[in-house]
Amino acid sequence: TISNITAGNRAQIQEVINNGLIPPVIQLLATADFDIKKEAAWVISNATAGGSPQQIEYLAECGCIKPLSDLLTVSDGKIIGVALDALENILKVGQQKQMENGL
Repeated sequence: TISNITAGNRAQIQEVINNGLIPPVIQLLATADFDIKKEAAWVISNATAGGSPQQIEYLAECGCIKPLSDLLTVSDGKIIGVALDALENILKVGQQKQMENGL
């Protein structure tokens, strides 16, 4: 599955990005049935855990923050944790970028 690939190294995450898979995954994260949303959340969360700052910025630019935030209201505690981990990783990259830019 794509989530297994994004659990790999940065080169593997980059191949997922290069092949245009992130935008459709984020679309599924936003609109699909819950079982599909769970898998899409793992794709994004894994990519934020092992990705470079630039790769994580790309995920945010593709619009993953809103659908991840929407998962915080579900009753599945594991998926809430997955979404929180991804959001935390995105925020860390944003914070680092702010510090680098003196903001």
